[in-house]
Amino acid sequence: MTGMTGMTGGLAGRHLAESNNVTALGRQSVDGVSTTVADISDFDAIRPAFDGIDTVIHMSASRGN
Repeated sequence: MTGMTGMTGGLAGRHLAESNNVTALGRQSVDGVSTTVADISDFDAIRPAFDGIDTVIHMSASRGN
């Protein structure tokens, strides 16, 4: 799941983790969740996060200025 460091992604991800194996992908680690730390725009850096994954939930967003 991307976006687990944000409010909405964090709530959704932790809820899903109650009954599923959830991993995170983002620029910061997520406490208690296996996380691939990388910038989502760097394909080579994020590619390993998808190995063995059946479903991706994309909850990240850019912050406005």
